[in-house]
Amino acid sequence: MNHEDSSQTGVLTQRGQAVQPDLHEARKQSYQLDLILGVLLTAVTGSVFLSTACPTVYWYDSAEMATAAATLGIPHPPGYPLYTIVAWIFTWLPVEPAYAVNIMSACFGALAVGTYYLLSRTQPLGRMASAVGALTLGFSPLVWSNSTVAEVYMPGLVTLNGVLYLLLRSIREGRPQLSIAAAFIAGLGLGFHMSIAVCGLGLAWLAWLPTHQPASLTSFSSAWDHSHRSTRLRRLLPLTGATLLGACIFLWLPIRSAMQPEFMYTTVDTPRDFYFLVTSKTYQSFFKEGIAAGAVASYLGDKLITNLTWPGLGLLITGAVVTTKRAPKLAAFWMLSAITNFAIFYNYDVHDLEVFFIPTFLMCVWAFSNGIDAIIRFLEGTTQRKASLCLAAGIILTLLPLTQLTRHFTEQDRAEDTSARIWGETFMDTLPPDALLISFDSRPEWHLASVARYFRFALGARPDIEEWTRATPESVVAELRKGRPVYTYIGQGLPQQRFRLQQEGLLWRVLGIEMQGLRPPTS
Repeated sequence: MNHEDSSQTGVLTQRGQAVQPDLHEARKQSYQLDLILGVLLTAVTGSVFLSTACPTVYWYDSAEMATAAATLGIPHPPGYPLYTIVAWIFTWLPVEPAYAVNIMSACFGALAVGTYYLLSRTQPLGRMASAVGALTLGFSPLVWSNSTVAEVYMPGLVTLNGVLYLLLRSIREGRPQLSIAAAFIAGLGLGFHMSIAVCGLGLAWLAWLPTHQPASLTSFSSAWDHSHRSTRLRRLLPLTGATLLGACIFLWLPIRSAMQPEFMYTTVDTPRDFYFLVTSKTYQSFFKEGIAAGAVASYLGDKLITNLTWPGLGLLITGAVVTTKRAPKLAAFWMLSAITNFAIFYNYDVHDLEVFFIPTFLMCVWAFSNGIDAIIRFLEGTTQRKASLCLAAGIILTLLPLTQLTRHFTEQDRAEDTSARIWGETFMDTLPPDALLISFDSRPEWHLASVARYFRFALGARPDIEEWTRATPESVVAELRKGRPVYTYIGQGLPQQRFRLQQEGLLWRVLGIEMQGLRPPTS
């Protein structure tokens, strides 16, 4: 329950004279204790995530990521090179590839909790506030749901936590080399997920701050004028270089494409291919005009209450107000990151919009932790029975993440979810020999096609099956005339084609194409 920074200790009296204690040793002991607590929090949440992880392939992008990992392939834009490489290493585990990548998500989800605790302590916040905030982050549905299936968001969150941790230590300890390390990790982390880029303005703001702040770091403003602007400008060059060096991980994409892996969302043979993949040009059509920002804000507000609860929202507001007064430049970082995050994604028309606001949710949990810290500090400073009241407050506040754990356990428990695997097995068994699948990677069929591709490429099922994406009517007719069985995933929504279809179990068989001059003879 000690809320003082470890480097700020009182003076010792020896032979009537005040002497300064060994600050280095005190700081070292504090770091060691924080590391132990961080590992403990990681272990606790990791055990929950692993026990609720999906034991096999899951739907949507999760199946595709597992396929890319098993084949060291190239998934959908922006290609996720670092994620694919790390996930491929996890597939060395003696379990099904999809389960191995689900385990990876659980590990990174737990690391997100532990690294958040260490991040909170660098501000510094008290250990109770940091621990409660870390558990609240971990047991929120937003983080928990992405820690039980193969997804890119938890590695991205761990990267963001690490970058912020290094930047704050750089400012606090006067070690600019830590800022350079943070910049390199930020660039490298783009290979996990681009979410860190939405905090670019906020991260640039922190990097701009001088690196010899007072040890307490309760206010960024106190040392603002101690570093000349020209010095900070000169520091931008190595920071930019380090970021670009880390981002070179994307060069793996054309290298791997040249090796022709079994699974590739697209080839990367030219600079234009590389540009379109990395910049996700494919998904520009998902950004819809006319979406009301107010409606999106209301939607995200509901998600925030679900993930933090109403009492948590009150603590968030308290922490934001206190931090704005006590550390205005840290509050400015939160605001810059959240505004940029919202401005980029508010009109993104996808079914899981909330996952793209995980960086903003991190800032909200950080403010939540500051609210807890402010309450405990207030109790310590204004009451006679400090220890007992603070302990009682700590126990009550700990009920927040525990409530989230019990409230959301059933809905987040995927330990028995084998629906995607059952569908995939049935799908593979239904297809006749030498069948041709046609697909257009449309959104209605994506969750089915990704599971089918997992069985074909990751598990090696049905090597006789061939799949065409964006097939032309002429090419389909040619295969039909050869007598080849042709199937598609869904019975409607195929763009710009007029197929005559007949449902066969989970599949739709293509009987012909109702276009003049292309209609094959009926069988």
